[in-house]
Amino acid sequence: MPTSATIYTKTAAGILEMSERSLRLPAIQRRALILIDGRRHAAELATLLGVQKVEEILDALVQADLIRSNSAQTAVASRALPPLELDAGALESAKLLMQQSARHHLGVLGASLHDQIRSASSREELVSVCARWHMEIRASKKGRDHADALLAALHELLQAT
Repeated sequence: MPTSATIYTKTAAGILEMSERSLRLPAIQRRALILIDGRRHAAELATLLGVQKVEEILDALVQADLIRSNSAQTAVASRALPPLELDAGALESAKLLMQQSARHHLGVLGASLHDQIRSASSREELVSVCARWHMEIRASKKGRDHADALLAALHELLQAT
């Protein structure tokens, strides 16, 4: 049961409906769909829409599969496979690859990134730094040609068990 603190996101169908308008939603539902951004909670949506009972509007959009609550995503994620555990050697190899490439391609500009990589103590923590690492190397003059190969090598290391 959604609460006023529930946060909603658009589904793929909801994003498509935004541009195609094929369902001919009532104006209040369309406005709600436009306002849903994955950050606003139901109570804030009610205020922005100028309605007291936003639940009926949101329920209709959920039933049409145009939006879903973040709690639904959490439930799906909790049923997913358990996180892949890495042995200490694979984790250290992945960290070493990231640290050395950051040092080589970013120099002193990568110091804070280097610290984040060094302090990562699990696969999940390292993965959380991975996007920044890849983007910074890709944006660097020295690393842009090597970034994708480095990311592929890192993914191989992170898949090891």
